[in-house]
Amino acid sequence: MLVDGAVRFTVRALADGTFTGYVPVPAATYAGERVFTARQGEREVSTTIDVESDLRPLANPIDRSLLSVHDVSSEETVGEQAPATNAIDGDPNTFWHTKWANGSAPYPHHITLDLGAQYDVTGLQYTTRQNSANGRIAAYEVYVSADGVEWGEPVATGSFTATLAPQTVDLTGTGRYLRLVGLSSIAGNEFGGAAEISVGGVPVREVPVTATATTRCLAGTAYVTVRADNDGDAPLDVVLETPFGTREVAGVAPGRAAYQSFSTRSAHVDAGEAAVVVDGTRVVAPYDALTC
Repeated sequence: MLVDGAVRFTVRALADGTFTGYVPVPAATYAGERVFTARQGEREVSTTIDVESDLRPLANPIDRSLLSVHDVSSEETVGEQAPATNAIDGDPNTFWHTKWANGSAPYPHHITLDLGAQYDVTGLQYTTRQNSANGRIAAYEVYVSADGVEWGEPVATGSFTATLAPQTVDLTGTGRYLRLVGLSSIAGNEFGGAAEISVGGVPVREVPVTATATTRCLAGTAYVTVRADNDGDAPLDVVLETPFGTREVAGVAPGRAAYQSFSTRSAHVDAGEAAVVVDGTRVVAPYDALTC
């Protein structure tokens, strides 16, 4: 019997080649429409079944050859070779394990991956150690950072289960660095780690525009001013966005700028963000609070 083309188990057919009975859906089967095929010699028959499962494939997987380990809280390289790089080597039979020889390190544990470029990160997939309960993370947090220094609030939180199948976490964040923080272990001890960690994301498209936003007072009213400088060598169509209105400007020439002030209709404006949009890509520009 095959599931999506991969052999998962065998059954014994009758002399006439038929089989009647129940077969289990493999525990690691992803949710959604899966193709189940019975094959005997050159004969086969297939059917599509909508499988209900908590397991889902990782969308937009980033080529793992682009990933590298930026830092790790702890890794074991004395008692066994279980460095953090094992978590991104594509082999689920190797694993990253936190320090245990000559004393262990307590939770929390973390591993930080450099994605190689800025991404709109869409998900993380965690595969736990396959051959032992030690090193399996339970409660977790996920962070995304542009520079690997400032992290802000977690973009995802939850708990992994003891399944050996890959577990996918949906998240939303933009940056070059992703940090998985383990808060506890399934085994209830101090050990953390992973067999494999994969990341899903869409590359942030670079656009040749510099976006700036400022606040100013005019006749007792606070204004937000947005400027888009075309740093490229071809004309750009831009949209200037603020919470107080938008303006479309077509054909901004190279070396020139689009500029607009937006009234807040108030004497005070809180700090916030404006944006310049080019072909669907947003370049964010923060502005300061102001009271006139």
